[in-house]
Amino acid sequence: MTINIVLTGPPSAGKTTTFQNLKKKIKNVNFCKEISREIIKESLETGSDILPWKNAQEFDRRVVSSRNKDYLNQKNLLETRQGLKIKIYDRSPIDTYAYSKKFECIETNTVKICKSLHYDLIFFFPFEKEIYTQDDERKESIQLAIDLEKHLMESYIEFDNELITVNFDTIENRSNFIIQEIEGRLNLELDR
Repeated sequence: MTINIVLTGPPSAGKTTTFQNLKKKIKNVNFCKEISREIIKESLETGSDILPWKNAQEFDRRVVSSRNKDYLNQKNLLETRQGLKIKIYDRSPIDTYAYSKKFECIETNTVKICKSLHYDLIFFFPFEKEIYTQDDERKESIQLAIDLEKHLMESYIEFDNELITVNFDTIENRSNFIIQEIEGRLNLELDR
């Protein structure tokens, strides 16, 4: 049995930093990293136009394809002591759907993929102005990040998902909260 858990939220909300911290704290769990930054970085290095601000549809196709492969991949997965295969994702195809919805470039295949996937727990990181930063791969303005927060929440709910809010706190406290929620809601003990 595979348990699928997602960390999601608007840009620069602390998802990836918490994701990296969870990787250090939990053993025998499969972590599927965020791919968008890698695609952006590669496109910038090679001069490709596969960027969300230049060729959003092709960028979205690549991101969704990669995230869907992570979801479907069942090879060589680590197992907990209880024999569970747990996968924690830094974003999911539903994130791409939410971004596409905001920019009015939704792909039919993205909708199909989102409908086909099941997540056991979804942790939502709200927008936090205090920690928001921009860089070469993250160009969204503060207002766009706030708009994306709304679209992400609506999109996960649209695909019948319950969101567990991860309030602003230290990375350590956020990670501990997620671990406690996973163990409590799924009635299991994670390997540490």
